[in-house]
Amino acid sequence: MNISDLLPISTGRLSGKVSDRSDQAQYYDRRDVLKQFSEEWKAVRLDKENPAKAEDWRKKYAAQMSMFALNKTTENRLRDLRDDRRRIESRSGIPDNMKRAKLKEIDAKINEHIDRFNKAYNNQIGED
Repeated sequence: MNISDLLPISTGRLSGKVSDRSDQAQYYDRRDVLKQFSEEWKAVRLDKENPAKAEDWRKKYAAQMSMFALNKTTENRLRDLRDDRRRIESRSGIPDNMKRAKLKEIDAKINEHIDRFNKAYNNQIGED
């Protein structure tokens, strides 16, 4: 067992390098927050008796709303990549070295999408 396996995910930076696990944890936390904002927006938007409230909410949370589409796109892309990963892992007849290379490529793409999302989130909303 590695010492980093014993550290909490929220550790963030170790030796100046951000671990993939903390980036992913940050992505999933942010994704969940944006889903809550999206659900709240749906409720506020449907309140026909108080349209000013919806306009105020939209102005107040414009940065979060600007992330809704990227949140959904990233979520869908990660789902597809995880599906690809499962398919490759379950296939027999592929040499292990080829399988590892393909899985490594998929993991790199997953990390790219997470990094892109986190960077956009930092630019739009700010760091946590």
